[in-house]
Amino acid sequence: MTDQLDDAKRNLVKSFQTLFEKQELPAKVIEFFPYPIQIFSLDGTARMINKATLEMIGIRSVESHVDKYNVFEDPIVRELGVADRVKQVLTGKTVYDKQSLRGGNENAV
Repeated sequence: MTDQLDDAKRNLVKSFQTLFEKQELPAKVIEFFPYPIQIFSLDGTARMINKATLEMIGIRSVESHVDKYNVFEDPIVRELGVADRVKQVLTGKTVYDKQSLRGGNENAV
């Protein structure tokens, strides 16, 4: 019985290691995370989107968005004049909206 339990533990650990090596587990966590997440490449192209984002934005399918949508070509992003801030975020920086901060809202972009 102990040998079976040890084998089961080893198999479970091996399964998780394989999932992490292939990046499948982090992708599944993002996919089913309850809050909207969208991942972009540095050029602004959508590379991954989770179900919560699909529902929030009203996108019908991942296929219609991933590798097709580019945040820098979005007319709303252009109209708001936030493309430079989005570019900074995509390079790993935290960017704050100064107007929101003045109003007491501490939302980071």
